[in-house]
Amino acid sequence: MNTYLVYLKFQLMRGVHNKAQHEAEIQFLKDFLKAQEGAHWREFLGAWLGHD
Repeated sequence: MNTYLVYLKFQLMRGVHNKAQHEAEIQFLKDFLKAQEGAHWREFLGAWLGHD
């Protein structure tokens, strides 16, 4: 997941994605992680968003 987030940032920096596309993809990932059953996904989401 971390690698994909770096990839998305790189695509934004290269101009492949615009800010709206980047934000939409980030929101998709947040929603995806919230819907997953594994505790490790919730832990990742919390760490990513700065929650405990």
